[in-house]
Amino acid sequence: MMKVDLHVHTSYSDGDAIDKILCYARKRRLDAIAITDHDTTEAVAKAENNKHHILIIPGIELETELGHILVLGARQPPPPTKAHNYHQLLDWAAEENAVTVLAHPVATPTTLTHLKEIASHKPAAVETHNALYPAYPLATWLSSKIAAKLRAPRTGGSDSHTAETVGLTYTLINADKTVEEILEAIRKGLTTPQGRPAPITQRIKAATFLAKPPNKAGRQ
Repeated sequence: MMKVDLHVHTSYSDGDAIDKILCYARKRRLDAIAITDHDTTEAVAKAENNKHHILIIPGIELETELGHILVLGARQPPPPTKAHNYHQLLDWAAEENAVTVLAHPVATPTTLTHLKEIASHKPAAVETHNALYPAYPLATWLSSKIAAKLRAPRTGGSDSHTAETVGLTYTLINADKTVEEILEAIRKGLTTPQGRPAPITQRIKAATFLAKPPNKAGRQ
């Protein structure tokens, strides 16, 4: 069983330094982390083959008109014409054999108002446990309801923007320690999200950020 934080930001977007992140990943006894910076995959190569022996899952977070999508397994960003269009992004990810995760659905207004459209073209999984959820127990419960409605596997991630929160929320994955096996296990629903929320000050800051109208150019 792998303990994996599937939603981590580094200093290559709006997070913390890679080595500091990896130190906390080791401290929290994580086997792997997914680096999901906004609009860039540049940090992935910098973090791989690290001295902490933490497996790095390549990824990226992109904002679309229907919400935020994590693309796990992506080593390069999608073409600009597809990066912020929900349907085109999911199609591109499928072509790349990547796994798409609907991130923090309860905290994203555009997701809540477009669930019917999302159900017609489903992501591979739904992030039900996010350490930055303001009302963590309620938001986690509601997100799990969305996952059930979409008949999608559930995942958890810290959505860390500071190293101290890495691994507070995570996913237990029944897989071997390879990127390919982990992605396949997520597709099959061999996942159990767990964890606890980040400090309330960080959760309030995140909620304010996500409440803003979508930015077609993407948020940094």
